[in-house]
Amino acid sequence: MTEADKKYRNLNNRIGAALLIFLAFFTGGQIIQSEFDLLIEYFASGKVSYIASSLLWDVIYLCSFMLPVLFFYKISKNHHTEKMIIGNRVSPLLPLIVLSALALNLVASVINAWLVSPFDLSSLYENVTYPDGYHLYDFILEVIGTAIVPAFCEEFLFRGLILACLLPYGKKTAVIGSAVLFGLMHQNPAQLFYTIVLGMVLALIVIESESIWGAVILHFVNNLFSVIMNACYYVMPADQADFITNLAVLAVLAVGFVCGAVLIVLRLKKNRKTKLTEDMMSRRNINDGVFGYYEIAEAETGNDFGVSKKYYVKGFFAPCIVVFTVLSVLSMVLLIILAALNGIVM
Repeated sequence: MTEADKKYRNLNNRIGAALLIFLAFFTGGQIIQSEFDLLIEYFASGKVSYIASSLLWDVIYLCSFMLPVLFFYKISKNHHTEKMIIGNRVSPLLPLIVLSALALNLVASVINAWLVSPFDLSSLYENVTYPDGYHLYDFILEVIGTAIVPAFCEEFLFRGLILACLLPYGKKTAVIGSAVLFGLMHQNPAQLFYTIVLGMVLALIVIESESIWGAVILHFVNNLFSVIMNACYYVMPADQADFITNLAVLAVLAVGFVCGAVLIVLRLKKNRKTKLTEDMMSRRNINDGVFGYYEIAEAETGNDFGVSKKYYVKGFFAPCIVVFTVLSVLSMVLLIILAALNGIVM
């Protein structure tokens, strides 16, 4: 094992430790939430207790993601650590990117549904019921808890921190590695493939724009779309809701694929322009910076860090990441078993 291999493994061990801290806070937060729900029922009405409970969970969820970020930098004081990819700009192509990514995510969700179809998981993910009816404040709380908070804190941990730390070891390693961890984090067998694909799309957006905000906006819009589609079933008859949601999905797919085609054309034009620039530079004098240009291009591949090619996968699964992976997989397996048992009992 080379010195570079050791540094790579150590980095992934610290990332895994941060994810274990996330699991600890998230699990502890669920216990705090359940105890708070029992307590608040004695002092407040049903509506007030529901709102208080929802807002408390948003705070717990936010802390569960942001505290591991602080923990990671705390244990990384004696190690070289890449800065978080925050950035302060948004690509002018973001509307095209968001719409095309939404279409891709819908396709991934359909494939995901087909993959988990042998397992009846519906009993574990039933729709929430509202005894007093579905109100505007219910929708607002869902937007906050499902779209705003996750889009912010999940992006800061997985794209802002984990992706940034892995990027020096190669774009492929960073994109796939951060996406797999993102999928495992959800601990939801009904969403595993979908969340991994979404994680890869979000990672590519951050790399392309050199800013986290494009991914935050896409994450928010993606989750908001789900909230709105679910809300349709609470405010209108099922047949009308089916029509509206199907129409919305088809519209997003159609517009998204058109936007994707436009992005591909723009990318091809950009690549052609870059190729012409490279050809021009190759014909210039050596003192004009040709070597500096290619040094930058090579560094972006991550090959200059000396990690053995055969060690990329083995080094990624450092002990703490292995523990996190095992715990996440066990959680998903347990959910599948519970769903199977519920099916037998019913």
